[in-house]
Amino acid sequence: MKNAKAKKNILITTNDFNNTAEKLYPYIDATLILDTTRVNEEHEKTYKVIQSNLQADHKVLP
Repeated sequence: MKNAKAKKNILITTNDFNNTAEKLYPYIDATLILDTTRVNEEHEKTYKVIQSNLQADHKVLP
């Protein structure tokens, strides 16, 4: 992306619940997180499991 000629570059990642995405934070202007927990009960359960697992590792969601 360093040599990109576009005025704006868009990078999309999905379900990346590890530190890999954090490496990009110094290079981005904005972060948008789509919260789908209210779409249905299954999404809410999945979110709670992910959040619980991260908290057990002393981490938080972005």
